[in-house]
Amino acid sequence: MSDHPDKAAPSLNCQQVDLLLSEYIEDDPDMDPQERMAVSAHLAVCQACQEKLEADQEIIAFAKEHWEEINSDVSEEGENYLDC
Repeated sequence: MSDHPDKAAPSLNCQQVDLLLSEYIEDDPDMDPQERMAVSAHLAVCQACQEKLEADQEIIAFAKEHWEEINSDVSEEGENYLDC
C-alpha cells in the first residue's frame, strides 16, 4: 500500500467548474494543476459547461479586442459623473 495520497484530479460539479472557468481560460499560472485537470475532465463530458466555456471565451476575446474603447468609455462616464 502506498503512503502517498491519490494524485487523481478531484471530480467537480458544474457550479465548481463555473467558478474556475476564468482561471482556466486565462491559463492562470496560480491555478492548481489538479484543479485544471479536474476542469478539463469535467468539460470533456459536460455539454452545458462546454457551452459556458465557449461563451466565456467569446466574451473575454471581445473584451480584449475592444479594451481601449471600453476603458475610455468608462473613464469618460466617470468624469461626467464627477462633474454633476
